[in-house]
Amino acid sequence: MFLEPLTNTLVGLGISEYRILDYKSIVDESTYKNSIQKVVGVTTDTGESILGDMTIDWTTFKTKYDEELAKYPMTILRLERNQRILSTDWSQLGDVPVGIKTTYESYRQALRDLPASANPKLDADGNLDQTSFTWPTEPS
Repeated sequence: MFLEPLTNTLVGLGISEYRILDYKSIVDESTYKNSIQKVVGVTTDTGESILGDMTIDWTTFKTKYDEELAKYPMTILRLERNQRILSTDWSQLGDVPVGIKTTYESYRQALRDLPASANPKLDADGNLDQTSFTWPTEPS
């Protein structure tokens, strides 16, 4: 399992306070129950969390996790795409020559259009597989 889809799953299921012991080993109901604890209260004297067992059954959890995991590669692609657009904001300033500005306008539009045509995947480590789609070529 990957951490961000896992945390999105828990929040999506209404569990906003939890403790994850070992998210990478969650593969079935047993490891799920042993790896995630729900915060059910706080001690009055020390303010420490009181932990309890998960109340969401494995099937419900796994279904929601699979939904989150399916969306995750596109989320990462959009975040990286947005960073690439942001790094070219300078190209649209008023003192930039028209030729450079126009070239970067096309590049930035290609970046905006990328999610409509890309089908990004994750690698084994949960990172964006850069071979599963093609970034537009940045002007030089």
